[in-house]
Amino acid sequence: MILKLYEFPSGDTVHKYKKSIVISFKGKRNVLSTGPNNGGFTTDLSAVFNNDANPGEGMEVKLRADTYREHMDILAKEDLGLDPSSCSGLMTVASMDNSAISTLAYDDFSVTSIATAGVRNNGGRIGDPASWHEKSENTFEDTTSSDTKKKNPIQNLTKNILGKNISGKIISDKDKLPVGTINILLYIDADLSKETLASALVSCTEAKVAAMQELLIASRYSCGIATGTGTDGAIIISNAESKTRLTNAGKHSKLGELIGRTVISSIKEALKLQQGITPQIQHDIIHRMARFGVTEDALWDCYKETYRNLIRAEFTDILDRIRTDDTLVTYTSLYAHLLDQLSWGLLSFAECRIAANELLKLAVLHPDAECGTENIIQNYILAIADRIHRESLKKK
Repeated sequence: MILKLYEFPSGDTVHKYKKSIVISFKGKRNVLSTGPNNGGFTTDLSAVFNNDANPGEGMEVKLRADTYREHMDILAKEDLGLDPSSCSGLMTVASMDNSAISTLAYDDFSVTSIATAGVRNNGGRIGDPASWHEKSENTFEDTTSSDTKKKNPIQNLTKNILGKNISGKIISDKDKLPVGTINILLYIDADLSKETLASALVSCTEAKVAAMQELLIASRYSCGIATGTGTDGAIIISNAESKTRLTNAGKHSKLGELIGRTVISSIKEALKLQQGITPQIQHDIIHRMARFGVTEDALWDCYKETYRNLIRAEFTDILDRIRTDDTLVTYTSLYAHLLDQLSWGLLSFAECRIAANELLKLAVLHPDAECGTENIIQNYILAIADRIHRESLKKK
């Protein structure tokens, strides 16, 4: 079934079919694409698309050709009925049913962002340790065990807690698409030069980072806040036939503002639809601290070694009741930001340790004594385990 989702003032249309969203052009469009097929700056495309390559739960994503570009050409021709020589596309495993559209207009132009998003399994922070190095077009060297990975104080703390570094799902084969990608089709109903399109891509990327920051999405490859995923893509389209000519897409311009607002809005809505990520869901001490190794398992391991009077189910029941407590979440958020500033070199370890202990007292986690270890993260885990123990005593 073909479903029409949107029509631009230019007459260009957005349709959803064959697990794809397709924007078809009615005239000349300037396009800047990160897609493998006809990527880069082009002026002769007839369509762009975003495709859901997810074959089903538990099934592996497989390409229909030897290369990503050839796969996209086959997909465009056989599934979407497009001319492979005049279209460009992106691929994801997020459902097109969970795409989000955001449109804003000002004076004589409009900006529309169409996004799909998934970050739970592949969220990462730019500069995180890489998974592979491209030796040649079809040869990739695994770098996951490299000794050159950058360490910071927080990674050392988490290693002491868990006996390993925090890391997410590692993709060893470049041709396997991770289950986490942010794809953006950004349509600007104005005439932009190629350099302005490049500037628009910068603003679009900044907006994506802002959306990640505002939701405190965790990196799966470090202890940082994610700036995106390792497989993100964007296609920027401008109407070369528009009478409105815009030459600046930076944040001081109205165009830059609208790019930022539409991209942030569409990404947040797509994350809500695809993975249920909302500010309310993120209001949770585990979601705030998991990137530092504070998981339910880590809390349980600490609890059973220290107190031992609850079985796992009873422990989880109490944790579920307190993990969204307003006071705990508030002070936990401040605790996490201390750890971030330690990681960034903005605060010393001594400064952080003093402030961290004060926060634990304010949160009534350790009201009677100083925390006993030099590990700030371990102190937090001990404090939560103690809170769960005290909650269990109230029930008796």
